[in-house]
Amino acid sequence: MQNGPENISVYTYLKIFFEDVYKKYPDSVIYSCGATFSSYAATSFGLKTINIYHGLIEQIDLSTYPPYDEIYVYSEYEKRYLEKVGVKSDIYVYPFEKIEHYTDSIIIFPPTTIQGGVESKSLRDIISLFESNKYKVFIKKHPLNISWSIDTWRKKLSINNDNIHEVSNELDGSDVIKDISPKFVIGWTSTSLCEALNMGVIPITMSNYNKEYNGQTDVYPIYRKSLLWPSNCSVINKIICKSGQGLYDNVLSGLVSK
Repeated sequence: MQNGPENISVYTYLKIFFEDVYKKYPDSVIYSCGATFSSYAATSFGLKTINIYHGLIEQIDLSTYPPYDEIYVYSEYEKRYLEKVGVKSDIYVYPFEKIEHYTDSIIIFPPTTIQGGVESKSLRDIISLFESNKYKVFIKKHPLNISWSIDTWRKKLSINNDNIHEVSNELDGSDVIKDISPKFVIGWTSTSLCEALNMGVIPITMSNYNKEYNGQTDVYPIYRKSLLWPSNCSVINKIICKSGQGLYDNVLSGLVSK
């Protein structure tokens, strides 16, 4: 087993720790974000353990999946998947508040890095499309790349304007969407795309399914539940340019029902 001796020592420490917790506070509730060793150690003493996912899940190996008491996920797809593979935990989908009044704005949730060449050009193109239609552009930096400033993104994308606004990194994705109430959320394979659709906002993915990301371990079908850029460029352009809410609602309903 890779890193076997180290893993054994870590698990032994966690067993001792949670045994002490159980003896002193047997009614404790342990919250985990997928930490396998600590979750196994906690559940081995009967401590109530809840797995609160902070992103979309991938396929699991049931033989190494801790017996959580409760699990919280972002979509019904994930809930049904876990139930189908035999997870016996109580599984819940996070509640999301629907957007009622939209602003002419977009929020971009970048990955940890923006590559050069085609990817940068593609992002510049979609920003230009929305800017030319008087949309306000917001960028929410990836949590693993908080050192990058908004000026870094402007320089990386060769965009020299002040219409790109940085969103506080203290807020999570759904809070940002709720505060700004955009008409579109743009990402790659971000959890924010699922959150947006749950909240009644059209998601757009910049990822190319065939070339950039195989999606073989995905549970939530991002490519069916989002508009694709640039493949759906004409649809996106029609939604932006067409007056009224009818087309927007029709496209949104289509994504929800796919």
